[in-house]
Amino acid sequence: MNNIIEVKNLSFAYDSDEPDKKALENVSLSIREGEFVGIVGHNGSGKSTLAKMFNGLLLPTQGDVFVMGMNTKDEDSLIDVRRTVGMVFQNPDNQMVATIVEEDVAFGVENLGVEQSKIRGVVEDALRAVDMFEFKGQKPHQLSGGQKQRIAIAGIIAMKPKCIVFDESTAMLDPVGRSEVLSQMHKLNKEDGVTIIFITHYMEELIDADRIIIMNDGSYYKEGTPVEIFSDTDELKKLRLNVPETVELADGLRKAGMNISHNVLTKEDLVEAICQLK
Repeated sequence: MNNIIEVKNLSFAYDSDEPDKKALENVSLSIREGEFVGIVGHNGSGKSTLAKMFNGLLLPTQGDVFVMGMNTKDEDSLIDVRRTVGMVFQNPDNQMVATIVEEDVAFGVENLGVEQSKIRGVVEDALRAVDMFEFKGQKPHQLSGGQKQRIAIAGIIAMKPKCIVFDESTAMLDPVGRSEVLSQMHKLNKEDGVTIIFITHYMEELIDADRIIIMNDGSYYKEGTPVEIFSDTDELKKLRLNVPETVELADGLRKAGMNISHNVLTKEDLVEAICQLK
């Protein structure tokens, strides 16, 4: 499996007059095509700054970021980089530019220079992909938070990126909205082969991820599968990270002497593990 993104010795400072105050320092990592990768870290860990590096919204102070072999610091490649890597942000209202849903989804496609005769079909396909086709004529402000975020995703899907970065995209949503958006991410990943990078502070949203990367104080800390990352709840707490309730309960039962597998991540896993004890 090829790498779609490679980060090499990346450092970044927001203030060029204070280069020693780095938001990111000497970060190296890679994202493979078709992966669903979660990136977590406490507030100020650098995860959202890193997310903006993936499609050239921010450029390295030192080091390099490569997208499909293209260096984000190469101005001639920047348009292709942003076609390859789309971004969905925390607040969907900040991504909406039109007063009608289908016009909003069409905005990015039009900027890519897609022929006018093809835009309607592209927009309708994108809205169907996020189960929002019936809302195409509505005004965005009439939609729920989860529906708005799905429209924002449709706008990115319409541009057909190979990778989508979700930067805290569920943070402002209620549980129903979060579930809708998370389901959409997995659908894009499993059915369409889109590489998903999900920056979040809701650790339970990453139980089904292929890999989780932990950032700490602007640096790469460690990575692993969800089972590997959640196997040490004490370490996660030291890093000021939340632990999924089921994982924490399973850990408590183990510490109480019960033979509960470290593979327990979901409620269903825990119920099965407890039943097997009998």
